Amino acid sequence: MSGIRQREIPIAMAFIALMLVSIGYFIDNLTVRNTVSTVEGWAVIVGAFALGLGTINILISHGRIISKHQGQQWFYSILLVGTMLLMIVLGLFGSTKNPSFKWMYDNLYSPLSSTMSSILGFFFCSAIYRGFKARNVGSVLFLFSAFFVILKNAPLGGFIWPGFESLGGWVLSIPGNAGMRGFLIAYGIGVIAFGLRMVLGYEKGWLGREA
Repeated sequence: MSGIRQREIPIAMAFIALMLVSIGYFIDNLTVRNTVSTVEGWAVIVGAFALGLGTINILISHGRIISKHQGQQWFYSILLVGTMLLMIVLGLFGSTKNPSFKWMYDNLYSPLSSTMSSILGFFFCSAIYRGFKARNVGSVLFLFSAFFVILKNAPLGGFIWPGFESLGGWVLSIPGNAGMRGFLIAYGIGVIAFGLRMVLGYEKGWLGREA
């Protein structure tokens, strides 16, 4: 019975929810729409509980690191747990319009978020540098496309030759859109395949380690 509870019941619930939401896109019926709306509301509630479980998990894991002084940078765990608890307290009891909450958001979260974006920018530059090496025909086409798009957006491109703007716009609107649509189609097919594997029981990662 425990094995059934661990696998079949969650899979059945996921299958029913998936079918209800999918049917809502194809059947224009008031009862179906209300049912889909209720299921989506349940999903929001489950997501809120998942957020709470994630917070508890952070407290447990970093609390263990702090108590045992694990590693050489355990004090970063103190900063993480302290700022997280402080933001939660200010948000729950003082609302998000609280000046202290707004100050921490503007002076802690926003700069750190910008820092993470800038760090990702360096990784992008590294990837672009590796991609710009013309090893084959695809790399050459990518190199020329990126060259025209960069000169289209850079002020220097219009100064060198005014045609870079129209040429870069053509690259973005025709080949760029075609590639993006192919990517979106592949992404949609992948999501459908993953959903089918999940409801048929072939994908077991979301059921936990013991499933």
